[in-house]
Amino acid sequence: MPAKSPKAEIIRRVSKIVELLLDGFSRADILQNAAKKWGVVERTIDTYIASANARIKKQAEETENEIFNVVRLRLENLYKKAIAANDRHLARLLLRDMTKLYGLDKSDRFKFGPNLPEDITIDIVD
Repeated sequence: MPAKSPKAEIIRRVSKIVELLLDGFSRADILQNAAKKWGVVERTIDTYIASANARIKKQAEETENEIFNVVRLRLENLYKKAIAANDRHLARLLLRDMTKLYGLDKSDRFKFGPNLPEDITIDIVD
């Protein structure tokens, strides 16, 4: 049984596989090249690929969170400026964008129309 690779070497290999995955290499390509270069079995390479995929996913989530926070802060800043300038139209548009960003724009939450109960009466007072 071959000796276990040092942790630093495993990290380097996983980093290389991250690059290969991002460059579009298939699992088969990675298996072939890694087996020749590092002399490891398919199961070990699959473990490296899984670690590389997890690293890519984590980086993507972090990037998405960073982008969300930048957009959120920009919208809030613009909203404050619109209020300070008494530009209510722009402020309303920004609020609409913010509700979309936060996932609060579900238009079916406040539906009015044919689904109202029939026993509702409205008295109009002059």
